[in-house]
Amino acid sequence: MEIKHVDWLNFLAGWSEEWADAHVHVDELSPEDAAARRGRWLGADPATEADIAAMEDRLGRAMPPSYRQFLRVSDGWRHAGGFVWKLAGTREARWHNDEMGLGEDFDEFWGEEDNPEEVRAQVGLWSRALQLDVESDITFVLLDLEDVGPDGEWAVQVWASWRAEDPERYPSFAAFMIAMHQEWHTLAPDRSSREGGPTFVNGTTRTQDAAVARARPAPWRMLLKTTRRHGR
Repeated sequence: MEIKHVDWLNFLAGWSEEWADAHVHVDELSPEDAAARRGRWLGADPATEADIAAMEDRLGRAMPPSYRQFLRVSDGWRHAGGFVWKLAGTREARWHNDEMGLGEDFDEFWGEEDNPEEVRAQVGLWSRALQLDVESDITFVLLDLEDVGPDGEWAVQVWASWRAEDPERYPSFAAFMIAMHQEWHTLAPDRSSREGGPTFVNGTTRTQDAAVARARPAPWRMLLKTTRRHGR
């Protein structure tokens, strides 16, 4: 998915409105989510240029364009898709430390000589990527500083321990966020009536319902080895 431009303010404001309208069962929300629903905003205050400069100084790298643009509108985000509950802003983003010890297994698999070049290029991802997931369902959101497009965007790789697939690649942070908005719509509460509650339907949900399900890659053949090693 190639993204030329995102109007971040309108995109994020619309997403927040849709999220608030979908959550009619307020008693099921955490205090933080209840506050987000009342304020109809899933984000944070905008990051200042000083905030972004301090982040880049701390990390030793200039951030890719669409992530910087996002931060200028919201310094972090809640509920990116269905499985990432909090995305990092300027203070939480950090280099991935491979605390689950996955790098060795992935690099062995990706580095096999008969793999295509794009697969082999992923070797070292777990030791070089910027981690953006702060709270999630064991789902990693990684900005790959060595997978850079001609527009300066870093690719985003998303991997969940419970999904039998390779990481899913998005060419930019903007493409990732648009995909997560779409994913959230496929999983949104009250898409159909529940306990007599209203049905959540809008233009985006209709588009999602009409679209053909996106094809997923074949199951990752290293899953069994990794799950055995990590006791899952």
